[in-house]
Amino acid sequence: MAGGKETPRQKMIGMMYLVLTALLALNVSKEILDAFVAIDKGVGKTNATIDGKSANSLAALQGENAKDPAKTAPFLSKAEEVIKDCDEIEKYIEEFKAHVMAASMKGDKEGKDYMEFMENGRAIPLDAKKDGKMVIRKPDENQNNTALLVGPKPDVPRQDAWSAFELRTKLEGFRDKMKAITVPRATGGTWTVPDDIKMNLDSTFYYPATAEGDNKSVLWETKHFYHVPLAAIITYLSTIQTSVKKAKADVLEKLQSAINAEDIKFTDVTVAVVPKQSYVLRGDSFVTEVYLAAFDKTRQTKVYLGGEYSGQPGTPAEFSPGSEVYTSGADGKVRIKKMTGGMSLGDHGFRGMIEYQAPDGSNKRIPFNIPPFTIAEPALVVSPSKMNVFYRGLPNPVEISVPGADMNKIEASCGGHDFKKEGPGKFIITPGQGAEAEISVTAEINGQRKSMGSKKFRVKRMPDPVPNFNNKYPTDNVITKNAAKSAQGILAEMKDFDFEAKAEVKSFTLVVVSSDGKVNEQKSNGKFLADAQRQAIEKLKPGQSFSLENILCKMPDGTERKLSNITLRIING
Repeated sequence: MAGGKETPRQKMIGMMYLVLTALLALNVSKEILDAFVAIDKGVGKTNATIDGKSANSLAALQGENAKDPAKTAPFLSKAEEVIKDCDEIEKYIEEFKAHVMAASMKGDKEGKDYMEFMENGRAIPLDAKKDGKMVIRKPDENQNNTALLVGPKPDVPRQDAWSAFELRTKLEGFRDKMKAITVPRATGGTWTVPDDIKMNLDSTFYYPATAEGDNKSVLWETKHFYHVPLAAIITYLSTIQTSVKKAKADVLEKLQSAINAEDIKFTDVTVAVVPKQSYVLRGDSFVTEVYLAAFDKTRQTKVYLGGEYSGQPGTPAEFSPGSEVYTSGADGKVRIKKMTGGMSLGDHGFRGMIEYQAPDGSNKRIPFNIPPFTIAEPALVVSPSKMNVFYRGLPNPVEISVPGADMNKIEASCGGHDFKKEGPGKFIITPGQGAEAEISVTAEINGQRKSMGSKKFRVKRMPDPVPNFNNKYPTDNVITKNAAKSAQGILAEMKDFDFEAKAEVKSFTLVVVSSDGKVNEQKSNGKFLADAQRQAIEKLKPGQSFSLENILCKMPDGTERKLSNITLRIING
């Protein structure tokens, strides 16, 4: 027995050892061995059952791989890796058993002759015989195996090869490796070990110190391997192998079920018809996709709408769902209705995410983009064929639209004339020489630029302005003396002309004929009355007449025109 001060546990083990020695002396060692053999064999049967479960999972994985290697290969590869890791730790435990047997039976505290206790890669059973004799003759031996597994100091167990500390370290490493398993999915994303398996691994391969007698902490190595009979150690190691095998079986089962875990089960199919264009020009091809779409009427789906989608190609993006949500109806379909009254003209698309219940009961979301659709004003075009006129020398505004096309994607040209784009669908043409202007239009529709044809316009010169002398025109005949005296000059009006065109009087002549037949002519080099002209008007008496002649006007295009004369007779007032 160990010398020095002993712990209560050591004292108890010592007493048990004395009792065991006494029992052995009474020839009951066979009954004790039979008890441990029975336990160990029972563990062996359990292990065989677990091995069968692992083999079934592997066979299922191999079968799935034959049908769909792209989806299954990563899982099969990881399963083979798990089997390899488990086989290695099981091999180590078998050799660990043999080392313990060698230490006990050969009195070798290092267990060097362990190969004598190996057969076909496994440690011999507790009831193994050789030449008709029991190989394990000392099932109660606990001194030499304690030296191998723990050493002389129970509070400071040895940590070298084939020690209980090394066994614990390898088992903890095995546990952590199983928990860290990941498998990349062919469809994207990564499979990880489920939380319930991680919890089982943590609780199974957990080796804390425990309190025993006077609440003193006892290390796991000391509790299970310090002065413990050989037969008990071998049986305990077999239960550890069971834990390893069960961990392997559990992980393999999860790997096998994970292959199709995300596959959605459907109850119905329908026909999906998806046009590829939202607007088609005559002469172009109409393209649509028709395919089977499956859905599950028993599980409700939801669609969340996000912000607008620009229409540019790219992977749909996830977003935080807001209040705009649509729920599937009795037929399993989600219908989205958007009012366009408050939307701007042009292309509009939306981001969305569909939420469905996966086979495992969790909610999954898939982002998508609603392809852009075009919003346009009701298209009514009325073209008076005799009024399609541009006025030379003026910036004529032109608005061009193509039903179904974004205003920003409309382009136009007009050869031989000054033609500029001012904004979406807005252009300015300032005609030059020539009697016609032909505008050609192109627009981008469904991602392709198309010619929309051309249209011809007549080019005409601006009409002559009408001279205005204090609201008197060439068609007027009389003017009061006060109105004539208060006049400032002559204006050139673009009367009944829809353009904002401004003409400027450059000069005019006032002609007065006296009663004796003399002609008095006074000229103004501008639009205002000259002093001499004003004085001549003030001298006029009722009944006398005056004329405004040679009225020269400068037009917006820089040319000069001679306007009609104004002849007025003075009346009282």
